[in-house]
Amino acid sequence: MAEETKPTIDVDIKQLEAWKKEYKKIFKTTLTDGTVLIWRRLKRSEYKEFMRQFDKMDDSDERFWAREEQICRACILYPSTEEVDYILEYEAGVATVISDDIFANSGFAVKEKTEEI
Repeated sequence: MAEETKPTIDVDIKQLEAWKKEYKKIFKTTLTDGTVLIWRRLKRSEYKEFMRQFDKMDDSDERFWAREEQICRACILYPSTEEVDYILEYEAGVATVISDDIFANSGFAVKEKTEEI
C-alpha cells in the first residue's frame, strides 16, 4: 500500500499563531484534490452586512450564491485571494460546502434542547 502524503501549506507557525490570536479559532479543510484552505468563523456584524449587501438582487438563488461566495472570501485566510477566487469559480461546490462549514462553526448549527414545560 502506498504511503499517503499530507498536503503542505505555505503558512508558517507565526502566521497561524497570529490568526489564532486575532480570530480565536481557525480551521483547516483539505479538499479532495489536496488543496488546503484555512479559514475563520464569521462574525455577526459580517453576517448582517452580507445579508444586506445582496438584498436588492431580485433572483433569490443568485442572492444566495453571492452570499456564499462573499462569506468564503471574507473568512478564508489561506490561500491567497486570487487562489480563492479561482477555486470558487472552477470548483463549483466549494463555496457551498465551505460556507456551510463556516456557518456551522459560527453558531448557526448550535445544538439546543427545547422542551415543553
